[in-house]
Amino acid sequence: MAKIYFFNTQVKPLKTSDGFIGEAGYNAVFEFLSDSVSEAVKTKKLHNLGSKLYKSKFHLVFRKVEVLDGYAQGLIRKYDKINSLKDFYTDNPIYEAAPGEAASSSATDFKFVFDYSSHILAIEDVDNKFPNPSSVEQSVIDLLEPFVHRHRSDASTSCNVLKETSSLSRLMNSDGFKSIKIELTFSNPNGLEDEFEAEIEKDLRDRNVDKLVVQEKAASGGHITELNHREKALFKLAGRFGDASARFLNEENKLETYQMKEHPVKIQLRHGRKDTTESIFGKIKSAINSALNRAS
Repeated sequence: MAKIYFFNTQVKPLKTSDGFIGEAGYNAVFEFLSDSVSEAVKTKKLHNLGSKLYKSKFHLVFRKVEVLDGYAQGLIRKYDKINSLKDFYTDNPIYEAAPGEAASSSATDFKFVFDYSSHILAIEDVDNKFPNPSSVEQSVIDLLEPFVHRHRSDASTSCNVLKETSSLSRLMNSDGFKSIKIELTFSNPNGLEDEFEAEIEKDLRDRNVDKLVVQEKAASGGHITELNHREKALFKLAGRFGDASARFLNEENKLETYQMKEHPVKIQLRHGRKDTTESIFGKIKSAINSALNRAS
């Protein structure tokens, strides 16, 4: 069974007073990307436009981009680059790429949908071949930012994997912590339901704070007492807008490590016999709202 990962992918003005790009802006970015990908495929230069994944031999690149009403869809390719293949025993060359050729020993395509309203990039993983989601964040930024700057030079791009806030339950109930760390990026307007979380998020945005880092450590031999209301809100916001970690006392009064990045939102996707390519894209898009709820 396939599964879908989700990435909160935002274009943010350097000064919020200059306004956000909105749905029309995201549409423009993906139109630029679509044109560039089509030209690169035609001229066989696409392999040079990829972004190398963190601590990996593989690269990512948008292979096909279709711009539609309110969203874009297409394919993202994971691939390696090789110039030659050798015989295992003799080291004699079996294959050598000619000048200008693009060779790969492994390439896999993944369907994606980018929704302009929620600025969520949803990517389908089939057969567990998709990279670790956390390693993909910087590559998505690298792939989109040149086209973001074509549309608007005074903007930056961020990408955060959506994470399960349900994974916070044991941590939230702990009465002792050795350390906590929370990182948040400021965001596009989001209409959060929790009033206090919305107030924090709006304050970061209005004051042009690009990243908030909260780090607390207890003295040697001591513990931080239970989380206060603000810290709990920040941990929950990290599900959409950042990352978090902690060393906390579990139910057995033993220290346990929590890493939010180990709990990405992933929604199972079943392929039926009657499914078409378009119906699968539709299922991927339909899963976005559920993913946002699970990261809230």
